[in-house]
Amino acid sequence: MFLRVDDFVAKHSDRFPRSSTGGQMLARLARAIAQIEAQDSARFTAVAEGRHGTAARAAVKEWMRTIARTSRDVSRRQATRSVPLRMPSKVNDEALLAAARAFLDRGTRESEAFVQLGLDANWHDAFRAALDTFEGSLKDRRSGRYGASAAHASIKAALADGTDAIRTLDVVVANTLKGDPVLTPVWQRCRRIVTTEAAQPDASPANTAPSVPASQTDDALKQAS
Repeated sequence: MFLRVDDFVAKHSDRFPRSSTGGQMLARLARAIAQIEAQDSARFTAVAEGRHGTAARAAVKEWMRTIARTSRDVSRRQATRSVPLRMPSKVNDEALLAAARAFLDRGTRESEAFVQLGLDANWHDAFRAALDTFEGSLKDRRSGRYGASAAHASIKAALADGTDAIRTLDVVVANTLKGDPVLTPVWQRCRRIVTTEAAQPDASPANTAPSVPASQTDDALKQAS
C-alpha cells in the first residue's frame, strides 16, 4: 500500500509541490519505504546466516557420529574396555559444541587406532575445521538475531511513520481532488489495505486511517528471525 500511494502521488506531483504539506508527507513516506526495504534486507541476511549455521551443525554431528562409531569398536577390542563415546541426546548448539570438542580431544588421543580403522591420517584437522566453522556460525547467528531484532523495531517504527504520513495525505488528496470522478477511485484503490479488522459503520476510504494489525507484522517478522 505504501508503494501504491507513493506511485500515485509521484505521478501527480504537479498537484503536490515539495514545499506543500502533501509534498512533505510524500517525502516522509519515501523515507519510511527506504527504511523498510533496508531493514528487510538486514533480516534476509540474518536468515541466511541461520541457514549457514544449520549446515555447519549437520557437518559437526556427522563427524561426531563417525568418531562415536569408530570409538565403539576401539573400546570393544581394547583389553581395558574404555568407555566408548556416545552421541549426546537432544542438546542446544552450545552444548553440542562442547560435546564435539570432547569427541575431538578423545579421538586425537586414540588417533592411531582410528586410522587403523580406516579414517584418514589428518581426520582430526578436518574435524577441527568443521568445529571452527560451526563455532563461527554460532557467533554469526547471535549477531544476526540481534540484527533481526533491531530490524524488527526499525520496520515497526517506519510503518508507524509512513502510516501517519498517509493519514495526512488522505486529507490533502481528498481536498485536492475535490471528488474528481477519475482520480478519486484510483486513490481509494491505492489506499486500500487488506486487514482482518472489521470495518467501522462510518468508515470510508477518504477518512479511514491505514491499519496494519501488530500481530500480522510480528508474525511476518518472526518467520525471518
